[in-house]
Amino acid sequence: MRSVKRNFVYNSLLTVCNILFPIISFPYASRVLGVTGIGKTQFILTFAQYFVIFSALGIPIYGLRETSKVRDDRTALSKLFSEIVVINVIASLIVMVVYVAMVVGIPRFQQDASYYYLAGLIIIGSFSNVDWLYSGLENFGVITFRSVTIKLLAFIALFCFVHTATDTYIYLSISVFALIGNQIWNLVSLHKVVSFTLSGLDVRRHLKPVFLTFGVMLAVSLYTQFDTVLLGLLGNEPAVACYTAAIKLNRVALPLITALGTVLIPRITIAIKDGDTMEQQRLFDQSFWFVCFLGIPMMAGLYLFAPELITLFAGKAFADAIIPMQVMGPLVFVVGMAHIMAVQFLIPGGYEKQYFIAVICGTVISLALNFLLVPRFLAVGAAVTNIMTEVVVTLIAGYFVFKYYLINVRWKMVIYNLLIVIVFLPIGWLCRKISHNELIILVTGIPLCALYYLLFQVLVVKDQQLQLLNWNTWKKAKPQEVAAEGQGIVNNEIV
Repeated sequence: MRSVKRNFVYNSLLTVCNILFPIISFPYASRVLGVTGIGKTQFILTFAQYFVIFSALGIPIYGLRETSKVRDDRTALSKLFSEIVVINVIASLIVMVVYVAMVVGIPRFQQDASYYYLAGLIIIGSFSNVDWLYSGLENFGVITFRSVTIKLLAFIALFCFVHTATDTYIYLSISVFALIGNQIWNLVSLHKVVSFTLSGLDVRRHLKPVFLTFGVMLAVSLYTQFDTVLLGLLGNEPAVACYTAAIKLNRVALPLITALGTVLIPRITIAIKDGDTMEQQRLFDQSFWFVCFLGIPMMAGLYLFAPELITLFAGKAFADAIIPMQVMGPLVFVVGMAHIMAVQFLIPGGYEKQYFIAVICGTVISLALNFLLVPRFLAVGAAVTNIMTEVVVTLIAGYFVFKYYLINVRWKMVIYNLLIVIVFLPIGWLCRKISHNELIILVTGIPLCALYYLLFQVLVVKDQQLQLLNWNTWKKAKPQEVAAEGQGIVNNEIV
């Protein structure tokens, strides 16, 4: 069994890469291509990615869970992998036919047909996206090395080939490469962990859980991706560009917030399978502390420094993205909580139906608010819809977690962290008084807020969880210590 410490380091490295790539690349692309160019390419890419959801059929989550159960048996693992891939290949081909038919049949798409066909490559190659296999095997080193390499190549290509506003097709090509490059790599390295076979397969046993998980993921996509499509259909391309800039900045930190939880999913799955309630509590506490400790100050920082971040990230032409970004500031914390409730506990426990109820409620809220607010308020309306939807889904998913698991939550952690970050406001005010330069405000304000927050946690709150920073404490807590503490963590240690 691989060390969570090592996997967390790998996943954190990947997270940093995922954060840095858009932070560096999007400002360059937005200035070169402009609001219209970014809006156009983002709409087409999002439209194609929406079809990928159909071809994936919820397999990324279902496959991870099932892989965790048989990862020590290569024969069973190879059989499982082969069965799931067969389903995925058939789905990809069917969805690709539908996608091409829509591009051919809808007049609006005809003038940019070549763009849509290019973006369609991510649908064809979606069957080879088997990160679920490596995640279930806790082999995050492979995922990290491959992803960082592909992103670096795409980053270099962006600065080498995108120079004018007419290079939108090249920009889309690079974006597509960044997505399918990982999948091509998968095909080359798979033989090291599994053997593909067509003999003795029982594909039907996966259909019901796969389609149930797919229903959940489809409903989720209606409020996480379809909002951009609706904004393009009900609004205009500049609105899509501004919304894209706002949501990219708000979501750029999400991989960091969910990094620990993603690593813990295989362990949580095993704890649920074994009925180990103490281990479930301990793992829940680790994720909850991580989301609170990082998510709340990030939420405050994204709201406070939104004007400077938008100006530097996208340019002054994207000024209309400032308010949407502030509205969606809480996303980083809310989505982190949703990840704990749904992805880490409901789905590994087999409660897909309960999660489906949560996302259906969120979908209804999303569609209603989008049609109500987007035509009048454009990007701001989409932002309000986004945050309201995520809150509803998180609350309902949380209700089911507390119903089916013996989980205790340290809510006071949320309260005192919120009180601590209030001091960020005068820090931001002071930085703006010192300078009107956006870069200076950010390079002084963000470190000052981070330093204050960390010192307050260490010296005043005396948060014992910060022992996680001490590598010698990254080991499994003793069951008797867990029981004595009542909250699942005594020495604040990670497996």
